[in-house]
Amino acid sequence: MQIGIVSHYWLPHRGGVEVMALEQAERLARRGHDVAVVTSAVAATPGSSAWNVGDGSLTIERHAAWDGLGRRGVPWPVPSAALVRAWRALPTRCDVVLVHGCTYAHSPVVVHAARRAGTPVVILQANPHVDYPGVIDLVERSVDRSLGRWCCVRADEVASISRYTAAHVATIAPRSRHDRVVSIGIDHERFRPPTGDERADA
Repeated sequence: MQIGIVSHYWLPHRGGVEVMALEQAERLARRGHDVAVVTSAVAATPGSSAWNVGDGSLTIERHAAWDGLGRRGVPWPVPSAALVRAWRALPTRCDVVLVHGCTYAHSPVVVHAARRAGTPVVILQANPHVDYPGVIDLVERSVDRSLGRWCCVRADEVASISRYTAAHVATIAPRSRHDRVVSIGIDHERFRPPTGDERADA
């Protein structure tokens, strides 16, 4: 299957969504899928890289974006024209598209392009409402209830990483398919509780 993934940031930019999205992409590729990622080139060089992962493949396509808001604590990169074109093109070459977040610049572009192409689109919502100071909080609430609602209602599926986040999605888009919760997994090969001796040593 050809799976498209869109995220506002990607490693080496540091953050939780970046780590989660990479893990998803690599694990889907290991299952034999061909995964294509379109993202901003914030903290990286614009360009495309591809490699085989297990029985599948992973391609990461980065395009320029202005991250002036991100430097002020608002993670909302402003895309270049090339990045917008890449978002529009992705659903035409995929069997399904996974969109990280319902309120980023990529969200309405990819959802609209996927609907036009007849490609199923899934939104994965990681964050609930974030309490920003002052006017930024008012802007966020407005964007949630306009852009976020528009995207969630039109997506084929909306999944949240927790019940708390799902409750937030339900408040901004009560008519969306928002009841699915997909918790973030833990890699038991890398992380485990310490043994009694390890805890005592620590």
